[in-house]
Amino acid sequence: SIQLIATSVWEGSEVTVTLSPDGEQIVYDNPPEKGSDHREIIMIPIEGGSPVQLVHHPADDYRPTWAPDGRFILFASDRAGSTGLWMLPMREGRPSDEPKLVKGEIGPLQNVIGCTRKGDLYYSLSAGTEDIYFFEIDPKSGELISQPSKLAGRYVGANMGPVFSPDGDYVAYHFQRAPRIVNPGALSLVVHSLRTGREREIRTHLIQYGPVRWFPDGESVLVPVRRGQNDPLIDYYRIHLETGQAELIRESRPKKFTSYHPDLSPDGKTILFIEVDRDSPDPKTPALVHFKEFDIASGQERVLHSLPPGKMAMSVQFSPDEGSMAWVEQNPEPPYM
Repeated sequence: SIQLIATSVWEGSEVTVTLSPDGEQIVYDNPPEKGSDHREIIMIPIEGGSPVQLVHHPADDYRPTWAPDGRFILFASDRAGSTGLWMLPMREGRPSDEPKLVKGEIGPLQNVIGCTRKGDLYYSLSAGTEDIYFFEIDPKSGELISQPSKLAGRYVGANMGPVFSPDGDYVAYHFQRAPRIVNPGALSLVVHSLRTGREREIRTHLIQYGPVRWFPDGESVLVPVRRGQNDPLIDYYRIHLETGQAELIRESRPKKFTSYHPDLSPDGKTILFIEVDRDSPDPKTPALVHFKEFDIASGQERVLHSLPPGKMAMSVQFSPDEGSMAWVEQNPEPPYM
């Protein structure tokens, strides 16, 4: 027979469930409310009842697993600034002390597998790496002039989306701190000086997405930001490099999905982006793709071009003189977004 135990698990959230050794309690991770940007460790009796939140912290706490003797629960958390493994002591089915750090800075965690009776903890990490390389080319022939060399930064294996500053003296890129890119603060912005090699990391609690675009003053960048872990809408922010302040420029509307590869005009006054319109009165009508231009100063926007129903596009870009634009077009199968 099948017994319903809990109905508080939010749709679309990734949940890890673990059963206590005595078979009386279930512990799982789940956002405290719909649209929340973090998960919490929650316990509920196997016979059903009211869920009890075991850990109270604004960090992302996830991947719980019981110790074989039931004396503690292990879980992953970013509360120390990077992903680490933490231990929550338990007594008579309730926390008996504050969580303690077991191992910090473990890297891109995929899963906590479990703890043996001898006390050995097994977990899996993502082995993939992504770094930034430079090489020179002949602009006329396209041939290589130099062999690729890796950016000599402080971070290794989780760097992506490099973009040159307008004066060519700096490179802005994203460093992935957390294993799940949809975690708040998982991507931090790094500005690398090509002259001195010095780097400055700008960390926010935003779910940053896609490569940045420099404003012509070289003092700020345009960043696409996902609204929440369970909310795929993309908003556009301006991050001021000197202060780290994040300023909301454009907010997406429900059922109007904007691209995470927008472009910025050379004068820094206009954002070129893609908007997918799913607010069709006819459910049989495929999503429509519109190329739109957003004026930052006035907040006004207009449609420049639209694709036929069923087409998809991404990564739109201005030409240097703004006289034309280019994009990558797809012909996907439903669902479109």
